[in-house]
Amino acid sequence: MTDRRLGLAAALLLSLTPALAAANDPGADGLVGKDVRAGVASGGKLWISSFGALVAIDETTGIRHVEIPNGLMDVAKWKGEVWALRRRADLPAPTPAQSRYSIYVVKGSRMFELPPLLAATAEGPQGLAMSASGPRLVGRTKLWTLDRNSSRWRETRLRREASPPPPAVMSLAATSDGSTIYVGWNAGKGGGRLERIDTRSGAAVTRTTLPVTGLAADPQHADCVLGAYGLVQAGASGRLVRLCGDAETTVLDHAAAGSSEPFYGIAADGDAVWAVSAKALYRLSPKGQQTFALGDWSWLSDLRVTRPAPGAILVQTDLNRHFSDSGSTPLVIATP
Repeated sequence: MTDRRLGLAAALLLSLTPALAAANDPGADGLVGKDVRAGVASGGKLWISSFGALVAIDETTGIRHVEIPNGLMDVAKWKGEVWALRRRADLPAPTPAQSRYSIYVVKGSRMFELPPLLAATAEGPQGLAMSASGPRLVGRTKLWTLDRNSSRWRETRLRREASPPPPAVMSLAATSDGSTIYVGWNAGKGGGRLERIDTRSGAAVTRTTLPVTGLAADPQHADCVLGAYGLVQAGASGRLVRLCGDAETTVLDHAAAGSSEPFYGIAADGDAVWAVSAKALYRLSPKGQQTFALGDWSWLSDLRVTRPAPGAILVQTDLNRHFSDSGSTPLVIATP
């Protein structure tokens, strides 16, 4: 699936081989569907992050192929393209304390590699956010940006108000121009945290929130992102919000009997935004809001999926079990 040619004004360095992917197939024992970390859809395939691998599953046939066999850190989608961040443990680094990181972009049937990044392993990138200006990577103490038509990463030290959070599931989204990154953490009963980072200065503003279960670029407001909150305990709580600078506006909030509906995922595609709770799938667009029953679950490869409405597919994941009592929850993926 790989090719050697220029991408973002950078020469490709390495390629993945089918033999290597097959030898490290994390789905051979059926475990992919038990640890879905993230997912996007493009080209008639679901691109699933699971157990450090990027797996492409044909939506029609269910045939699965491992595109990145190990080291996967994050996967994102931008303008129909699949982007992936990988730590290259298979490549030598100048010192044992350092690692090489690669960004891949899928264009049609080919996968291209951008200029590699060298960083200290303990402080290296942990998440990927895409923007019109290019990829943005966030680590514990630094962020990295690679602007369009550039062949060199720019490194900026983060100026955080608080120390990095304890173990939690992290999600990221950037504003359209890439000038601001929002980082959310989901620690279940341990709560959540939301961080707004200025990519030019590295200054980060932090506040405590409900567990952040998802972030997505806002298709209607270029300077904003959309966020999903969700927590299941004695009184369930959650809502969808629009984040613009320091301002937070509620977009969707179903409250009743002292609790509110927790949301478990959010995805944007075109001018529409999809959000999913344990009860329903929601579509928000300039034309208004639509609600769809989750429908019946079926198998696609070793994923449990349901298609409540054209344009979205739900994938069941146990990710939230690590930090809450919510059990298996649905992840929404926008399908073009």
